[in-house]
Amino acid sequence: GDEMEFAVVDTGIGIHPDKLAPLFQPFSQADSSTTRRYGGTGPGLSIVRGLAQAMGGSVGMKSVPNEGSRFWFRVPLGRLADGIGGAPAAGAAPAEAPAAVALDVLVVEDNATNRKVIVAMLERWGCHVAVDENGREAVDRVTGGARPDLILMDVQMPVMGGIEATLKIREWEAAGALPAIPIVALTAGAYEEDRLRCLAAGMNDYLAKPVDFELLKQVVMQVLSGASPSAAVAARVPQPVAASSAVFDAAGMMARLSGIRQDIDLAKSVVDLIRVDVPGRLQELRVALADGDRKAAHRLAHSVKGMALDVDGRELASLARAMEEKLQDGESVPVDAVSLLDDAFARLSAALDAWLAQLS
Repeated sequence: GDEMEFAVVDTGIGIHPDKLAPLFQPFSQADSSTTRRYGGTGPGLSIVRGLAQAMGGSVGMKSVPNEGSRFWFRVPLGRLADGIGGAPAAGAAPAEAPAAVALDVLVVEDNATNRKVIVAMLERWGCHVAVDENGREAVDRVTGGARPDLILMDVQMPVMGGIEATLKIREWEAAGALPAIPIVALTAGAYEEDRLRCLAAGMNDYLAKPVDFELLKQVVMQVLSGASPSAAVAARVPQPVAASSAVFDAAGMMARLSGIRQDIDLAKSVVDLIRVDVPGRLQELRVALADGDRKAAHRLAHSVKGMALDVDGRELASLARAMEEKLQDGESVPVDAVSLLDDAFARLSAALDAWLAQLS
């Protein structure tokens, strides 16, 4: 079919033919001195390639040393007419993400279970993934010179949360006149003020946890296109965890992981992490309440809720959410309230054991 070509032509230093091949890989430049002399860090062309592929198009370039370069991308006219490549038209279906992208992504997440799931999703999508466990580590990484194509940033973390980390990164970028790295918030909170704070801090968009693979891909491509988060806001808003007596929903968990080919091995490893990590978090929660450390208790209740949602353990998630909200609202939460979560986890663990036994 018909295509439209967009091109950028310059009469600059040009690029030697043997340096052309890597240029569409993340963080690649023809000469390491280029950043010092001319600015830029290299991720732009890899992002252009990913977006062009998302629109069913292609990219390329020609260059002659000491004469200049011509960079181009072509996309089918039909895809442009459909509004793909920016905010979708009203009622339009979201753009289909490419099968694979070679993006460098930094995942900042303190919860080992969440990290494992998100990293697995990104790697199956062709991304190169680095991991930090709190906002301070992410700030140190970025200010130390790392320039990922995208950062997925948890909001509630120990040491430094995602809001503060984003503010520090944006401040550092502004001071050095550097382009802003796209940052997507990861949040299990259903509070409107939390989402507004994410955007106000300089985050580009947000995703609800537990993360859905297909929505993750859509949000990443839309953020890299520069589109507004309002284009698909309803699908991204974290939904409140409803009161539930459902101990475990295996079908729900596998449906959420279906974008990674219903990966049974990944599901098993997530279950194993949950069974190890949740008891430790519940004990830490008990200690925090006994010590009167409401901030730590709130963070731990939030973490337990997130881990329960990773395996669709609705009963435990519901109880943890109720405790989290009481702590958020300043209500009294006795130490023995953790016993309700202990009992719910025991039921969840038994249900997980039964599910694993069916698979073997």
